[in-house]
Amino acid sequence: KSLLPSTNNNTTIQGRGSYSYILGSDETGRGAIAGPVVTATCCLWALKDDIQGDRQERATEDLVSLIFGNHDDDSVDCNPNDTKTAFSFSSSLSTQSSSSGRMNIKDSKQFSPEQRKQIYQIIVDHPESFAFSLAQRSNTEIDDMGNILTTTMDCFRDSIQDLAQQLLQSREKKPSHPQLEHGEEAILYSVVDGKKAPKLTMDPPFPCRPMVQADCKIVTVALASIIAKVTRDEMAKEWHQLYPQYGFDIHKGYATKDHVEAIHRYGPCPLHRMTFRSLKGR
Repeated sequence: KSLLPSTNNNTTIQGRGSYSYILGSDETGRGAIAGPVVTATCCLWALKDDIQGDRQERATEDLVSLIFGNHDDDSVDCNPNDTKTAFSFSSSLSTQSSSSGRMNIKDSKQFSPEQRKQIYQIIVDHPESFAFSLAQRSNTEIDDMGNILTTTMDCFRDSIQDLAQQLLQSREKKPSHPQLEHGEEAILYSVVDGKKAPKLTMDPPFPCRPMVQADCKIVTVALASIIAKVTRDEMAKEWHQLYPQYGFDIHKGYATKDHVEAIHRYGPCPLHRMTFRSLKGR
């Protein structure tokens, strides 16, 4: 069974009204001691007609199967064409677990690197179905800011507002789009994985809310998590070519035992965050 929505892409946030687009955001690299922090924001384009909807559904069947994990179709307690269920914005689905026999979004950390690349490639290859935006702050920008949380929130703000601009510009170009007839206040809603969300500066404003473990509850956040991680992992391969003695291709800049020992042996490189505990005084 397909878990993609029908041509009605409008989604209801329980108790908060209906929105045409749910922007999901996640980050990677916040806890690393080298390299940038990267944020990604993702959403699904509203479907224009049945033909486009069929094309989107066929293009993303494998992706949805990977994200929701393996399950017995007969045990999935949902209508596959119900947007609220398929995108996990109803409170009933948010509290479901795999042990209940109901649909559950897989945590992005459960995917192998190859699976993440596969999902990422599907997203990139189908711009008619998915829209996303990336932002980053370098290690020097992190050091200059002096606060990784503030830096990460700034990065989130960039990726969220960049994608929001894309969506609003698309609306202006296609004013007759059947999925964008809900008024300015009902177009965008943003969900950020974690305990905090950035304060947006766009006009008109739209809600931006944090959610703990949103990458396990909201499909667009799960996609954003994968986009951010694949992007940063590819960066780490380039870092390894420049500084092979640190093993960036393995630890991706996080403070593993081998990474810290390499810093002791070789000293820091230009990618290291000098204000972080493992690097202070070096």
